[in-house]
Amino acid sequence: MQRPVSSRMGDPKKLSVRLQLVLLIAALTVVGVVSRVRAEQLTGTVQYNGAMGPVSSSRPILLLLVESSAAAVVTTNGGTFTINGLAAGNYTLVYLLDVNNDGRLNVGEPALIYNNRSSLPGDPVTVPGPALTLQFNDDTLIPGISGTATYTGSKGTVNNITRIRVHAYTDPGLTTFSNLEGRAKENGGRYDVIAFDSSPLYLLAFLDLNGDDNFDSGEPFQIFNGKSATPGDPIVPGPDQGAVNFEFGDSTTSTCAGDCDNDTFVTVDELITLVDIALGSADINACLAGNTNHDTQITIDEILSAVNHALNGCGAT
Repeated sequence: MQRPVSSRMGDPKKLSVRLQLVLLIAALTVVGVVSRVRAEQLTGTVQYNGAMGPVSSSRPILLLLVESSAAAVVTTNGGTFTINGLAAGNYTLVYLLDVNNDGRLNVGEPALIYNNRSSLPGDPVTVPGPALTLQFNDDTLIPGISGTATYTGSKGTVNNITRIRVHAYTDPGLTTFSNLEGRAKENGGRYDVIAFDSSPLYLLAFLDLNGDDNFDSGEPFQIFNGKSATPGDPIVPGPDQGAVNFEFGDSTTSTCAGDCDNDTFVTVDELITLVDIALGSADINACLAGNTNHDTQITIDEILSAVNHALNGCGAT
């Protein structure tokens, strides 16, 4: 017999890596492609017994199936749910209290996998099958880093396309992107970086002017802790890490290509540094401003761009 989650986890506020993986997959609504007819349904009741309630239309319980895009919302504690349009088979069921009422996972929200499991494959929910009776509390909270992101400059307007993005890196030079990110589509809105473990991360918030999800030269930004240059300061993810806020304007707009020391001039010494990096005799951290596409390499095109700035100034295109 499996022990309950709370007795196997040690610190009840730390999710296992596997549980976090399931939650992240559910957050991204990864869909399992099923070729059979989707004619079945999953039903039951769900009860939240924690202290972050009460359950209501503004703080509902969400139920997500990892292998399907189908979901359900319950607005009355102990209320019933029905998930329609399912193919017969086995599913991984995740349920959480949507404290922010935004229809997705957020750091610090209570969540659990069916039958109090914290490891895969866990206990599958079989469809069709009997109605489920689900209960959960605050023993397992979604881990990561979250907060608000505010842009005060004049280069663009924060909206659903031109979002403020928060990228998480694994090194203080911000050269290795961890593939974890959060997004704020409203100015001053919340972002959530759902993390897998407690390894330190280094955060960069920027206004994605061209909507390509990449940090490009010329886009306003801020590094965690109010910094405008590397090295970044580390921050450890966790279920209580929910107040890491960013506020930045245009004064932190990224330097022109080749301006290694951020003094608005490109010198001969800086050009030599770029050549050394391109040849492999210097580290990319010696001049991050030269790596305009953030691929951790210096190319001929980037060197030529830096030469142009050295000859004509950082305002040259």
